[in-house]
Amino acid sequence: MYLSCPEDLVLEIDTAIYGRTRKDICPHRANKRTNCKSKTSTEIVKKLCQGKQLCHLSAKKIILGDPCGDTYKYLEVTYECL
Repeated sequence: MYLSCPEDLVLEIDTAIYGRTRKDICPHRANKRTNCKSKTSTEIVKKLCQGKQLCHLSAKKIILGDPCGDTYKYLEVTYECL
């Protein structure tokens, strides 16, 4: 995932959800649960991207942890350009 802002603006991360809260996003047969969220994903994404104009993120458990081992996960980020 790439987050970007126009020239002279920087990323302000609002929320980041790594896990699964819906079945219709990135469907996979390993989707056991939809109540799975990392408690630290917003903090981690802020540390990696806050204040930058461009940020590349990989939705990997080595970076974001593994809040539910039996479920195929995805990353959702909401942000603003300030």
